[in-house]
Amino acid sequence: MDNKEDKRELILNTADRLFEKYGYSKTSMDDIASEAFIGKGTIYYYYKTKEDIFLELAKYYHKKIFNRLYQELEKCNSFDDQFKLMINLPLSYAIKSYPVYYEAIQTHSKSLLTKISDFKKEKTALYFNLLKDLFIEAQAKGEIVKTLDVERLISFLLRRILIGDDNIHFKYSKDSLKNMLKDHELIIDIILYGIKKRSYNE
Repeated sequence: MDNKEDKRELILNTADRLFEKYGYSKTSMDDIASEAFIGKGTIYYYYKTKEDIFLELAKYYHKKIFNRLYQELEKCNSFDDQFKLMINLPLSYAIKSYPVYYEAIQTHSKSLLTKISDFKKEKTALYFNLLKDLFIEAQAKGEIVKTLDVERLISFLLRRILIGDDNIHFKYSKDSLKNMLKDHELIIDIILYGIKKRSYNE
């Protein structure tokens, strides 16, 4: 491999495999360098810490989630389907494709937690705007009540369901995340019942 992008991709792909196989905490920079058949100095040239590699992968997977969201939203025929997709797809995708993220955020490293928090703030704005557009369009079509405080509801969804609140700590495992995904179905039904526009005769 001759160029920098090839080396960078090699490091990321190797780290991704090792994180999935052994877990984030049990994978070292030495492991990544050895598995990629490159010198330790080379890996540090591209990434100063394992945290930097992890965050680069997190950004990659998050971009894939958003691309998938945009594609699937185009296929939805109703606000209900769009809303359910927005709530369920990010978590279900993460469980299937990037479970190491939830293992990594259990770390005691303040440095990594700070970087994750900064990363989450960037992504929160993207989710917020996408959900806001979805709700405002539904209000304009008369599908949900116009009195709904859209921004307040979205903030709640982001803190408690999609992005998470850094002031609230959970012990994540694959089973607990799957149970959380099941809980989402109930939460979605409750929220939809409360915000959908209904006739007074119901």
